Amino acid sequence: FQWTHSTSVRVPLPLLLNITDINSINGSLILGTQNGKIYIYHIEAKKLVFAGDMKAEISDIVIHDNYVCIASKGNGFITISPYEINRYSTKLGLNDDFIYKLFIDNDNSIWSSSDRGINIVYSNQAIRQCCMNAKIPDRLVTCFAKKDNIVYCGTQRGDICKINLSDSSIVLFDNSIWNHAQVNDLKILDRSLAIATEHGAFMLDFNGKLVETVLGQKSIRKIETDKEANIWYCGNRILMSSFGEQISMIRSVGGIPISEIHTLHIDSFQTLYFTPDQGLMKYNIVNNTYQKVAITPPGNMIDIISIYQDMVGKLWVGTSGKGLYKVDTSNLSFAEIPIDSSVETSGIIYITGDEKNIWVASLNGVWYSETNATQVSFKSLEDEYKKKKYYVYQVKKDSKNNLWLATDGQGILKLSHGEISDLSAAKNIKTKVFYSIEEDKSEHMWFNAYNDGLYCLGDDSVIHLNLTNGLSSNDIQSIIKYKNDFMIAASSNGIDIINIHTFSVSHFNFESMHLLQIPETNSITTDQFSTVYIGSNVGILELFIPSYKTAFIPQACIEEISVMEMNSMKTKNEFSADENYFRFKISANFNTDQTVYFRYKLKGLSEKWNQTIDKEVVFPRLNPGNYHFILQCANNRDFLNATEDSFTFTILNPFWKQNWFIFLMLTAFAVSFYYYVRFREKRISRVQRLEKEKAVAEFETLKHQVSPHFLFNSFNTLIQVIDEDKEKAIEYTQMLSDFYRTLISYRQVDLVTLEEELVLLDKYMYLQKMRFDDSLLMINQCSKQQIKDVEIPPLTLQLLAENAIKHNVVSLLKPLSITIGMDSNYIIVSNNLNEKFSKEPGENIGLQNIKNRFKLFSKLPVEIKKTETYFEIKLPILKP
Repeated sequence: FQWTHSTSVRVPLPLLLNITDINSINGSLILGTQNGKIYIYHIEAKKLVFAGDMKAEISDIVIHDNYVCIASKGNGFITISPYEINRYSTKLGLNDDFIYKLFIDNDNSIWSSSDRGINIVYSNQAIRQCCMNAKIPDRLVTCFAKKDNIVYCGTQRGDICKINLSDSSIVLFDNSIWNHAQVNDLKILDRSLAIATEHGAFMLDFNGKLVETVLGQKSIRKIETDKEANIWYCGNRILMSSFGEQISMIRSVGGIPISEIHTLHIDSFQTLYFTPDQGLMKYNIVNNTYQKVAITPPGNMIDIISIYQDMVGKLWVGTSGKGLYKVDTSNLSFAEIPIDSSVETSGIIYITGDEKNIWVASLNGVWYSETNATQVSFKSLEDEYKKKKYYVYQVKKDSKNNLWLATDGQGILKLSHGEISDLSAAKNIKTKVFYSIEEDKSEHMWFNAYNDGLYCLGDDSVIHLNLTNGLSSNDIQSIIKYKNDFMIAASSNGIDIINIHTFSVSHFNFESMHLLQIPETNSITTDQFSTVYIGSNVGILELFIPSYKTAFIPQACIEEISVMEMNSMKTKNEFSADENYFRFKISANFNTDQTVYFRYKLKGLSEKWNQTIDKEVVFPRLNPGNYHFILQCANNRDFLNATEDSFTFTILNPFWKQNWFIFLMLTAFAVSFYYYVRFREKRISRVQRLEKEKAVAEFETLKHQVSPHFLFNSFNTLIQVIDEDKEKAIEYTQMLSDFYRTLISYRQVDLVTLEEELVLLDKYMYLQKMRFDDSLLMINQCSKQQIKDVEIPPLTLQLLAENAIKHNVVSLLKPLSITIGMDSNYIIVSNNLNEKFSKEPGENIGLQNIKNRFKLFSKLPVEIKKTETYFEIKLPILKP
């Protein structure tokens, strides 16, 4: 059973219902059952209401605007509008009462499928059979989908028919893909058709060609899409989701595996030019034809790093060590183009151009030439401006005819009005290595920096996006503009989609998709149909953002409110004084598998934001007043572009704060004042006894927190010693037994002498040195005179030594030294710091425990000092 969702909630229905279909409208659920009964479930009120009975199994519930249609398997279907309820059956003209699926068209005509084909009910109540019923090979239409003038029908026999209503043509798909199994559901997407059959779920193109087998050999009953454009498939004990049209991979062409795609380009004919490691491949995505050519000799192959197609369709190909080539795309014939024979220009990094010029970035600077010239003649850009040669990763000409250079070591350079300026220095950007340049529709320039995320430069602003405020990685390899709303960024962690208006970021995580992609630098292109192609070490990744993707980032949602452990409706905002225990259930209302961060605050109680990983927020014993609960969630720690949900409520004053009650209480107080004075001393004595008992109880609790911690670590060490030396293990066991015998004797005492505690510490260090040998040192600087008549809570020094060992590296290269000393007021315990990269839990709990224990016996506080090289804790000296 596969389930991919941020939260799941079980709805406690008062009746045992066999639900066959479900839909939602106006905050309520419409439930159809196997016995034909229809119910309305009010989500907020958690109330189930009987709505009607079709007396036959409910097969489909469809909602269009406020228009509801409910189909049954045996009694036709009904329509419910704000004005009337209509019923349609064979008595009124339908060809069959056994209805499988419904569809409401834009003109409010209702299409239905049955054992005898398709019926159409028009808005004027006229009913007619679809003209294509006679041509369908199997009239038992179990499902269908319509878009414009195209209808796709699925049948019980396993056929899928594509019907063109304009010319009455019909195309029958190859149903051997799903082994001729019954088609249960189908959904028309932006670029493909998703189908569910008794033999699996599949993605087809609009002509029936198999795009992807989502799940085979399983009965899939229904398909739905969510707001993140994930496609959900459900069946018998199956619920699974896929990224659908959003993500796909090209791993081979013509049966030939492709890898190491250093660069790629797609033209207006959907021909993709790319470099499978070495050489050049031409691949037409539409007709699946391909051709490969070796630019450099087969015995001396070299990487192709950049491809550019000029205005007349010629390809310019740059290699990593064999210079520049020009390729005729019709036959892939090529010719070498010299740049400058007097200097080394064979290492080409990037090529771009416009209708006049072509720019080539090489390891020895940027070169440019007129593209329409009879003979190509390159000039050095740096020589022209008397600058040193730059190492340029990418050249970009913007909409204002400025030329931008992304360099290695010089940052971002801008050529404008005959001058080269350093934009990195002007904008105070410290990073000096940039890979890519893109311009969005607002004429803002985007750059990806080496291991420093993305920068967006406006006229007067610099926006920096990185790992803490939204990106999935700081090491972005390539970026490209997507339509007019997004910037796509590819890294080894996945793909980030950045909204250029709000700078919100959504992710496709490679790990969650089980992909081991390592995108190549600047290996990215996009076609006229808004598909992005990203070259990587294992093939070409395709990215597409469907029109039905309406949610990109997590949406904060207060799912449920309970007051005094009773569910409360959001419409109720006033509560009595004794209704002061609030519990909020929260979620991100998001299906994508990515980390979501939550924070909240309750105005009226505190203005401080509280971050949480729990899905419940509790406020007990709230005082009367006005409150405003605010929930935010985001996919980044800085809560950039966080979404928000809120709830405002008031707790009324209790009756005892009313004027009449105050007057009554003053009177009662005056009458009882005498009794208060008389027994005053008795009450004070009782309070003192209670406080003492409370302190003793608290101390006992703190002691019990410590013992299990010691026991766990001691047996851990024993296991290690047994593995290393059995004879030493016997000696170790005897010392361990003596150690725990002493521990048991401490359970009934509140304080021990410092001398006894040091003896126990020696035993503990002996046990630990059996493991760490000379890597662990203990230095006792306390004299016998100093420790005389000094007491300490038991196990304090042992716990500090254990914390030091647990949270530091202990090795011969990095030994751990623990020192114990004293001054006039404190016992001082210190150790050098070699902190582990991955911290173990428990340090703060142990230190807080020690603080609390000393607080019961001393007014002096426990002092803790931590630097980059050592850790020190000062324990107040306790005297008998």
